[in-house]
Amino acid sequence: MPTPNTQNHANALRAFNTLTHTYAHKPLAHLRRAQALERIAELRRSNQLLVDAVESYKRYLAFNESITNFDYRTAGERCIEHMRFLGQTQPAVVIHELLIERYPDEVQLRNQLSLTYLMSNNLLKLQQVARDTLKRWPRDPLAQLYFGLTLKQVDGDYAQALHYLQRAIDSQAAGTQEPYFYLALGETLQRLGKQAEALQLYARGVKRGYFASVYQRSLYNVPRLRAKPFWQIADTDQAQELKQLQQNWRSIRNEALALLNVEGNFQLEAEQLRDTGNWQQFELYARGQRLHRNCQRAPITCALLEKLPAASGCRRGQIKFSAMHAQTHVWPHCGPTNCRLRAHLTLVAPEPHLTSLRVAEQERTWHEGDLFIFDDSFEHEVWHNGTQLRLVLILDLWHPDLTAQQRSQLTPI
Repeated sequence: MPTPNTQNHANALRAFNTLTHTYAHKPLAHLRRAQALERIAELRRSNQLLVDAVESYKRYLAFNESITNFDYRTAGERCIEHMRFLGQTQPAVVIHELLIERYPDEVQLRNQLSLTYLMSNNLLKLQQVARDTLKRWPRDPLAQLYFGLTLKQVDGDYAQALHYLQRAIDSQAAGTQEPYFYLALGETLQRLGKQAEALQLYARGVKRGYFASVYQRSLYNVPRLRAKPFWQIADTDQAQELKQLQQNWRSIRNEALALLNVEGNFQLEAEQLRDTGNWQQFELYARGQRLHRNCQRAPITCALLEKLPAASGCRRGQIKFSAMHAQTHVWPHCGPTNCRLRAHLTLVAPEPHLTSLRVAEQERTWHEGDLFIFDDSFEHEVWHNGTQLRLVLILDLWHPDLTAQQRSQLTPI
C-alpha cells in the first residue's frame, strides 16, 4: 500500500497537472509545477520526475518577456543545474544562450556556459567561449581559468596555460579553488620542468583537503583505504587468481602480438599523457563491461579474465593491452580514484634496463612474465629509453578494502 507521504506526493502532482492544463497560458502555473516536481524528485530520488521538472521549467521560460528579470534568471539557472545533473549538457546550452541573450552584460552567465562545456568535456567549445569572454573581460579569473585549461589540454601550450592558470588560482576568486584546477596547474608546472613548484602547490592542496598527500592526488575517493605506491600480490584478496593469470602469460602474449601485428587494432593513447614517442592500447574491458568485439579477438585472455571478477567487474577501471614503443615518455599523472589497484602483467620487455616506472618516489622496471601491482592514484611516470617494443596487460582491480556493498554502489569511472 502507498505510504501517506507517497499519497501526498501523488495528490500534489495531480493538482499541479490539473493547474497547468487549466491555466496553460499562465507562466506561474508551470513554475509552481516545476518547483513541486523538483522537491518530490529529491524526496523520491527520481530522475524521471526531475526530467519532468526540467520540461516545466522550459515551458515557464518560453513565456520570456512576461517574466521578471529576477524570476527568469533564477528559473533558468535552476533548470541548468538539473540538466547538468541529468547529463543533458547539450540541451542546457540552449538555456545558457537564452540567459546570455537576456543579460548580455553578465560575465557570470558566460562562465556558467563554460562550466557546462567543461563538464561535458567539450574543450573546443569551452575554448571558444572562454576566449570570447576574455575579449570583453580580460581580467576575469574564471574566464582565465577556463581558457588556461584549454591551452593545456587542447593546444599543449604549457607556457601560456601557466600564465592563465596561475593568475586565476592566485586570485582566490570564487570558483577557482577546486581540486581539479589545482591538479591542472600542478601538471602544467611539471610539464614545464618546474617540479619543485608543482610539489609546493600540491602541498597547498593537501592542506586544503583536496589531496590525500602530495603524491596521491586522485579526486574520486573512498576514505580510509590503505594507500601505498606498490603492493605485493599477497596483500590483495586476489592472490590465487592473479597467480593463475600470470602462469598463462605466454598465451596472453601471443594473442596480444597477433592483434598488434594487424594495423588499426591498437589505438593511440587518448588522454594526452604522452610527452614523446608512441603509446597504443587495445581495450578488453571498460568500467566493468566486457567489450565483446575485442574479446572475440582475444578469447584466451578474456576467458582467463572472467575468472578474475575483481578486475573484469571493476567499474572504476579498465583492462587493456598496452604497447609502448621506443623513446616514449609519459608525463607524471595520477589516476582518478583510490578505489582500485593497477596490475601490470609483462608480456614483452627485452630491455628492462632501459625502461622505468616511477610511482611516488619508488621505481621499478618490467621483466617478461612478471606481474606487479601499484596504486595508480599515486603520481606515476614512465620512461622507455630503449629501441624495442614493451608490451603489457594492464588490469585494474577493486581495492581489497572495499566491501561488496561499496563496490556495487560506486559509480563507474
